[in-house]
Amino acid sequence: MFSILPILVFIEILNFGILRTIFCSSSWKTQTIIYQNTLDENKKVEFQMLNKGAFGYRRRTVEVNYITNWFFISKEKGIYNSNWKKVNLEVNELGLK
Repeated sequence: MFSILPILVFIEILNFGILRTIFCSSSWKTQTIIYQNTLDENKKVEFQMLNKGAFGYRRRTVEVNYITNWFFISKEKGIYNSNWKKVNLEVNELGLK
């Protein structure tokens, strides 16, 4: 009994790690660019969605500062004053109808 228990625990740790890696491999996809900064075109406010598979979609609205096409910084809360213009540009990276 005591020799089987550590083996079962080790198998469960491996199983959880592999499943977690598979399910967390997706990334946030931009659906709509809501605002764009008039002073810096690399700053945008985006509505993003994350596909959780059978669990549906998670949604968020974030301010994104693009440093390059592949590297950006996002933050949940922002102050949107007169430096922002409303663009409502549909991107639809998830390909939803």
